Amino acid sequence: MQVFIQFKNLIKGYGKTTVIDNLDLDIGKGELFGVIGMSGSGKTTLLKTMIGFLEPESGEINYYSLKDKKYKSIFEEEDESRRMFGFSTQMPSFYPKLTTEENMDHFASLYDMKKKQRQSTIKELLSLTGLTPYNKLLAEELSGGMEKRLSIACSLVHKPSVLILDEPTADLDPVLRKETWNLIKRINNQGTTIIVASHLLDELEENCDRVGILHKKKISAVGTPAQLKKAYSKRSLSDVFEIIYNN
Repeated sequence: MQVFIQFKNLIKGYGKTTVIDNLDLDIGKGELFGVIGMSGSGKTTLLKTMIGFLEPESGEINYYSLKDKKYKSIFEEEDESRRMFGFSTQMPSFYPKLTTEENMDHFASLYDMKKKQRQSTIKELLSLTGLTPYNKLLAEELSGGMEKRLSIACSLVHKPSVLILDEPTADLDPVLRKETWNLIKRINNQGTTIIVASHLLDELEENCDRVGILHKKKISAVGTPAQLKKAYSKRSLSDVFEIIYNN
């Protein structure tokens, strides 16, 4: 596995409260990696720090620069690292009074993409996410499942190497959850590294290559679902999660 993103001794807090404490983690290129943790465990803080939205108190977050063929801090060249990540937040972050297509065009324009390139990329993403029939629909008129797909599409308009998803299936019914995961896997199969934070352990177990359990301000265990279950005498992954959180 080629390590694509490295966390080394990462510490992040708010005021006197430490949320992430000496966290170490490697994520491989092309992985579909899941981060599981209870509410308030620091999942969203970890994701926001990863993209440079929050600055850590200490520690490193490095990525492998495809341009320079070496590891670099995400804070070293902000333009390159900004283009490397796409982030779909838990709550919709698009504009309700713009159409599906207009939202995507707006976010693409933030990356100085030429009109022809924007049009081509938007057409491709509308098809990938199944939003082509709804391209002229106002975002506020979309269903919950289509909102999730639009959020993901907007985060992909600049063709990032890494897609970060915060609770992508929260508040969706089982059918829409399955459709969303099918979309996530299609994106991953195209070569995009994907990091998913969720509290829905069964979904991560079924879909992710590896899972990291965030507990007591650090990654307490990491591995494939099979490796984690084997380490705890072949218990179910939900049992492994419960054991870790009760210790």
